[in-house]
Amino acid sequence: MQKVFKTLMVGVILLLTGCNFTEKEAFEFSERPFSESDRTDDPSLPEDIPQPNSATSYWDQLGIDLDRFTDQAHLQYIGLNDQSMEKFFAQELEGAEITIAMVDAGFDVDHDELENRISKESQSVGGQEPDFDYDRHKARGSFHGTHTTCLAAAGGSEEVIGVHPRAEVLLINPMGGGASIYDMVENGIKLAAEKGADVINLSMGCANILDVNEGPNPCRQELTPTREQQFVDTLREITSQGVVIIMAAGNSGKEINPANFLPFPIYLAKEVEGVISVTGVESSTGLLPDNQQTGNKYFNYSDAYVELASPGVDSVQNQMGIKSCWSDTADYARKLGSSMAAPIAAGAAALVIRYLEQNSIDIPVGDLAAEVEQVITQGSKSNSSLQRLVKESRDLNLPSILEFMETRY
Repeated sequence: MQKVFKTLMVGVILLLTGCNFTEKEAFEFSERPFSESDRTDDPSLPEDIPQPNSATSYWDQLGIDLDRFTDQAHLQYIGLNDQSMEKFFAQELEGAEITIAMVDAGFDVDHDELENRISKESQSVGGQEPDFDYDRHKARGSFHGTHTTCLAAAGGSEEVIGVHPRAEVLLINPMGGGASIYDMVENGIKLAAEKGADVINLSMGCANILDVNEGPNPCRQELTPTREQQFVDTLREITSQGVVIIMAAGNSGKEINPANFLPFPIYLAKEVEGVISVTGVESSTGLLPDNQQTGNKYFNYSDAYVELASPGVDSVQNQMGIKSCWSDTADYARKLGSSMAAPIAAGAAALVIRYLEQNSIDIPVGDLAAEVEQVITQGSKSNSSLQRLVKESRDLNLPSILEFMETRY
């Protein structure tokens, strides 16, 4: 998608890391009495036809009622409200909307919340439809990709709404796209960038390259230094095109460190500007939650390797995951995980890009991804409970990001 302020095709944000717990678009014209001040200077217009109130924001015209989504507590936690969305959606974009790529699996392309939202460029790395493995995921009862996609961009037509409810979603299924998890992730993000993503969400990876057999999602194969550098080079190539990449931190509940625990690909995010690593917090407390069964945290953490916190669960105590789309026996489900935290951040990244575009803020394409990362991480509020768990204790917050941009630009 050609952006107004770009000279290149750009795009991307990543997807898939693990979960443990079980879109009526309308123009809303002013209803106040018509007055002479509403007229334009065009004498050809009939005098008895009132014109739209030009002061009405595009958000108001969309007619989305956020009060319908009070059971999505993460929205309130990040400050997604009419006041913030009126600024992100002050006007309609001249071109197409922002595209969020979901590199994931377990997609229900027929879900009502994604109607008319899925890019025609969506596909698997192997060339099949993005839901080519639907039956396998149905048998497993896992629709991870559907859940994460709606968190980023559900339109709010039924029960849930995404952080960017008008984004186009590009579904990229990497399963079978390589001999290893490293190949599948790399080929997935490369295809997402090629197909025009602006943001890529990556909620997938493996537990620990230092112990390839560790955890429920083991890496299985050694990651050689040469292969590691190849992946870093791919990240740099994609972000140089103006594509932002979001990575989920993982759910092992451990501190990421070079001595004994490096989950892939999250530990490489700090190497590349424009790649943001995200862990989860509990939206009811603002804390990185504890797993009472294991004695560890639920999500991975590190003030060196994790750059942002975002809601990954509503309430651990009440076993309330983040509500989003599902499929098969239930159209919606609550799940927890850094997989949920990442697409919420991806939606925020898409909103930042939208803000830059609608306000004609010209960022060189090669600097765009890094700029978005700085806006999100430096613009988000600091949460003292995240000290030594997240770099600079940054906790995703849309109003503070807006304040940061209004000052910066």
